[in-house]
Amino acid sequence: MRRVLDLADARSESPPESWVRVACVLAGLPAPVPQYEVVEGGRWLARVDLAWPEQRVIVEYEGAHHFDGVQIVVDDARLARLVAAGWTVVRVAAHDLRALDDVVARVRAALDRRPA
Repeated sequence: MRRVLDLADARSESPPESWVRVACVLAGLPAPVPQYEVVEGGRWLARVDLAWPEQRVIVEYEGAHHFDGVQIVVDDARLARLVAAGWTVVRVAAHDLRALDDVVARVRAALDRRPA
């Protein structure tokens, strides 16, 4: 029970975000910052699901509504701004949750490419 409490984080906004965060931590990755506010040069760019600010790596969980009409365009533009600002973005969708080890491997690879 203590381990569960240690891994809990009230900043998580959805179970899938929590599952990805906990999987990363249990795999030995540094703990990400949930609901991180990305600000570049005094300009707010986005609030992201999970971030490793020192490595400039982001994980965004995209539920079903992210694949709906206009939301796809909005999300792509938002993520393009983050990439243009030098962030690596790992996108995770519902089907990815069936293979969390693969998600962790993608995050680990992104972190390894962007050492602190």
